[in-house]
Amino acid sequence: MNLPKSQKTGRLAEWAVDGVFTSWGWNVGEDHIDIGYDLCVTSDYDTY
Repeated sequence: MNLPKSQKTGRLAEWAVDGVFTSWGWNVGEDHIDIGYDLCVTSDYDTY
């Protein structure tokens, strides 16, 4: 696979952040509506 080192680092970081929020019970999603994308996080409704 031809994945540049910078993209590999970015993907691994995204998965790490996703894992942290998911372990807290928060909803995590991604938007791919333009060239980039956004990581969307929704907090736990029972806590907040």
